[in-house]
Amino acid sequence: MRVCFLAGTLGRGGAERQLMFMLESLLERDVSVKLLCLTRGEAFEEEIRRIGVDIDWVGEHSNRLARVVKVARSVASWSADILQSSHFYTNIYAGLAARINRIVSIGAIRNDLMSELDRNGIYGKSQLSLPHHLIANSQTAVDRAIRTGVRKSRIDFVPNAIKDTHLPARPFSEDHRKVNISFVGRLSREKRPELFVELASRLSFELPAFDLKFRMAGDGPMRESVQKLIVEKSLNGHRFSSMGELSDLSDIYNETDLLVLTSRYEGTPNVILEAMAYGIPVVAPEVGGVPEIVSSDRGILFPPSDFEALVAASKSLITDANMRQQLGANARAFTAESRSINGLAPQLIEIYGKLLHRHAS
Repeated sequence: MRVCFLAGTLGRGGAERQLMFMLESLLERDVSVKLLCLTRGEAFEEEIRRIGVDIDWVGEHSNRLARVVKVARSVASWSADILQSSHFYTNIYAGLAARINRIVSIGAIRNDLMSELDRNGIYGKSQLSLPHHLIANSQTAVDRAIRTGVRKSRIDFVPNAIKDTHLPARPFSEDHRKVNISFVGRLSREKRPELFVELASRLSFELPAFDLKFRMAGDGPMRESVQKLIVEKSLNGHRFSSMGELSDLSDIYNETDLLVLTSRYEGTPNVILEAMAYGIPVVAPEVGGVPEIVSSDRGILFPPSDFEALVAASKSLITDANMRQQLGANARAFTAESRSINGLAPQLIEIYGKLLHRHAS
């Protein structure tokens, strides 16, 4: 079995990290894998080459048709059996290139679907219809795809996985008034990092008896505006730290008591699973596949448009150390039981076998 993946980017994001896990897991099962990418020189490229995966750059043309031809030729030269897209917006390339080569194509749904359809405009429906099959990382996206007309037999749910699911229990501070609150994610509009800054300002004012420290790990197009807001809110200094983009988040997680997400929309965020594996309770918006992993015994959800609910949820966990510890322990147990990377390759191989059998017949 020879599986060729197509990625739009290899920047340090959740979809790219899951791609890395897929490649690594399949290699361990002796599945031949190769990667095509529309960009080059980005964060995960070196790591993917290091595990032994060849990468072809197929994005030198801005013209979509020329890109399809480039992808099709690269796939043909490697004699792939399956062409699998890693991003929603590359589904159309994978679908067309696979049809040219008469092989199986798999498209990706990495978010809540509706936001992806909106961003892709007139190409949105084609991103769903051109691949022979689809893989989504949340049951919510699967259900929405079916409601838009995708046949149930054309789509599978493959949950996001994480590598470290049996980490040692994280020690809790004896001083319950010292609470470290973290935001980890891309500084972009859909992640709404400005809300985390607003939250930090509000909590600092309303909980003066607590020693609160806020940290933001990530980079993106909103970096300058976020930094400006931090200064405007008088948060710069020891209370608020901007860490930039980090390749290793273990130090952040080891020193975090509460993780806060502020996204407008999501699929199944890696950052939540990673934090939960460290025993960190989560406050997150009720969007996409987030409710599938953040139940009431592992964290607190809030309506994405309700800032006051975000404030209230954060305050309840800051002021109740026992609740933080219990929710964190439950979160850690959940990731160990259901989100280990060990289950990723068997699930993918089963899907590949099903599709290849269907294609042959």
